Amino acid sequence: VLDAQVDAENQYSGVTDKFIGDAGMFHWNTIIPQEDHHNLALQAALQMQENLKELNKKFVKEGIPEVACGVGLNSGICVAGNLGARDRFAFSLIGTPCNIAARLEALAQPNGISISKSVYDLVVPKTKMTFNDLGVQKVKQNEFHAFDILLDPSQKRKIKTKKIYVTSRLVGNSSTHSGGCTGGQTGTLTCDDTVCPMGQIGPHWRGTPQY
Repeated sequence: VLDAQVDAENQYSGVTDKFIGDAGMFHWNTIIPQEDHHNLALQAALQMQENLKELNKKFVKEGIPEVACGVGLNSGICVAGNLGARDRFAFSLIGTPCNIAARLEALAQPNGISISKSVYDLVVPKTKMTFNDLGVQKVKQNEFHAFDILLDPSQKRKIKTKKIYVTSRLVGNSSTHSGGCTGGQTGTLTCDDTVCPMGQIGPHWRGTPQY
């Protein structure tokens, strides 16, 4: 099973970082610059699932239970280098993007691939694959916008999203409406609507939100 993962990663010029139990951690654009690293990683993820599909065919013939693997893919700025103690260290990555990649792997369906919005924005102009928008998800302490790659129509799913609220101070004058909202009050902004302290929704604020 690990060979199926590593063979795919090697085929698309990735680096094997480590194995954590039966999971593999791989990265691109670290030791050597790779301009198209997000697409290389995506192709490797797709190849991993193809390799596992072929491996399962052999397992079925030999009476061995099939295996399923979920893949999480994220892109971001990490700290890369020799990490560890004086007597034991290795080249690796640390940072929030690594944590989110692990959360995406946990979110992924068996035989599925889940990617972050940062990866989606980079690869969607270059592919004809079908994506399923899962919205903002929270796994452990990490919140991120996730997408499934639909390798099969049966993988389409709808899961509960996390609604994001950002507290802000709205400075300036606001137009009046029923409920009597005035400029300078403390309000709440959501990712898609402006909500006044009176509970009314609409783009009625005139001024600059200060976070």
